Amino acid sequence: MTQTSTQTVHDAAICQVRLIEKNDDRIVIGIVRTNYRIHLSPVGMINTEPGRRIHGVIALPVWKVDRVSAGGWFIDPVFGRPRRVQGRVVQSLDSSNQLVVSLGGCVMLANLPSQYKSADYPGGSRIALDVRDEATFAPTESPDSGR
Repeated sequence: MTQTSTQTVHDAAICQVRLIEKNDDRIVIGIVRTNYRIHLSPVGMINTEPGRRIHGVIALPVWKVDRVSAGGWFIDPVFGRPRRVQGRVVQSLDSSNQLVVSLGGCVMLANLPSQYKSADYPGGSRIALDVRDEATFAPTESPDSGR
């Protein structure tokens, strides 16, 4: 487990992204080796300068989960706040009703609403998630931050 500025998260949920832009109420991150530019609300202090890599947890407040049988991973839209994402379940965190979802070059932590149970989505499941407006990024400490 890793301690962020406001919460403890499972290490499997930590991803490495590039910080594109930051201000007090929004950051823009880029997923390494893609054109995605994701707008998120920062949780805690972001000390990294734009253009540098940063480690942290992207948390998605989910309102709907769909099982999918085909397709790869994506984030919709490519530029802006994530509204729908599709990927594979890496890990089910049953005690907190969360899923760690792989989206190509990064992972995201899906916070499921009470009508869905994380135990129903074992590792390897393909899922699509509809996301509420409040997606966040919480930085974590990493020995190789900034490269």
